[in-house]
Amino acid sequence: MDTSSAKAKLLQRYKSAYTIARTIGGISGIVMIVGLLASVGAGIALLPFATKEGETNLILPIGGAVLCTVLFYCLHTIIAAVGQILKAGLDTAVNTSPLLENEDRAKIMSL
Repeated sequence: MDTSSAKAKLLQRYKSAYTIARTIGGISGIVMIVGLLASVGAGIALLPFATKEGETNLILPIGGAVLCTVLFYCLHTIIAAVGQILKAGLDTAVNTSPLLENEDRAKIMSL
């Protein structure tokens, strides 16, 4: 295999991998937004259960919204961590590759 051909394939492979890592980071942001919307929805959905005979007890709607927020925040954190771990592994692979020069490394990592 030609060295320039191998280098071009390697550059494309790293570019694709970094795209996936950035996409995972974007998905974690979407999960956070969906979580906030779900929390508001949970709070609103639980409002009818908060009133009994003229009394209003907002513990259930607020508690449900907080629980939903915490769960989605944990999911967001896990997904974001996966993306960051993938980026760190890719950075290590790019920096230790004997086929790449410094200009190639900077281009791949978008520096």
